[in-house]
Amino acid sequence: MKLNKPLSTDEILQIIGSKAKVIGNKDLKITGINEIHGVEEGDITFVDHPKYYEKVLKSKASFIIIDIEPEDNTHGKTLFITEDP
Repeated sequence: MKLNKPLSTDEILQIIGSKAKVIGNKDLKITGINEIHGVEEGDITFVDHPKYYEKVLKSKASFIIIDIEPEDNTHGKTLFITEDP
C-alpha cells in the first residue's frame, strides 16, 4: 500500500511509539507499507520470527521493523530494532 505522504524515520518512531534503535540511512523516506511477500522499494515491513529474517533482509523493502540486530546488515536496509515489532 502506498502512503499518501512519505514518512521520515522520526515519524515512524512516533507512530510505533518505540525507542527503537535505528540502523541505516535515516534520511530516506518511507513511501509504502506492505507485508513481507509484497514489498517494493521504499516500503516498510516488519518481522518477528527467525523463520523470516533472511527473507525480509533480502526483500525489496527499504525499511524493516525487526526484533534482532542482524550480525550483517549489508543488505542496505534501514532497520528499526525493537523488542515488539
